[in-house]
Amino acid sequence: MQKEWLRQSTYVRFWIVGLCLAVSLLDYFTHVLSGSRVFAGGQVVALTANAVMVWNYRRNDVRPWHLWAMMVLDSLIIAVLVAAVGEQGYLGIAFFLVAGFAYSLNIPRAARMQIGLAAVCYPVARAIGLSHALGHTPIALIAAETLVLVTLGYKAIAGPIRFTYRVRGARKALSALARGDFSVRLPARALDDLGFLAVSFNATAAQL
Repeated sequence: MQKEWLRQSTYVRFWIVGLCLAVSLLDYFTHVLSGSRVFAGGQVVALTANAVMVWNYRRNDVRPWHLWAMMVLDSLIIAVLVAAVGEQGYLGIAFFLVAGFAYSLNIPRAARMQIGLAAVCYPVARAIGLSHALGHTPIALIAAETLVLVTLGYKAIAGPIRFTYRVRGARKALSALARGDFSVRLPARALDDLGFLAVSFNATAAQL
């Protein structure tokens, strides 16, 4: 399980690096951002970290702290980007949302932690970037943007997390059925694919 978590976290990082690359290329042609070099530096750091994690993955040397350390690194890299681009730092909201959403399938605890880190890192980085760009810190604006980030973040991860817990429940029920416990049933209130799967499972268990 830890190995799979680490594999998924590298995919999260590749998405972040891809976004950074897209923004860097856009800035190369438009010159609208002030921190393109920092964007490039963030890509180098993220790719280096990814290379180390892939190396550990292939050596089967996966430890629980790897995932959480990489998550903190993701948040710090995004925060540096937010601070570097000054007035356009609000673009970092999308980066935090992508990171949180990517963890929400299969790793709910990590998704919640990612949004929590964003709620701390974003306002600090945004304050630094705006203070350098404007000469003052608009606290109300930063607070409003942070509220939007946290609200959208939790909305983005709520559905996948609920889906993940339902899949885990189905997995446990199947394990119980394999052990000969035919009394186990799945909740079938939702009329979606998993709900119909639960109905089929309950009917199968009753027949057995």
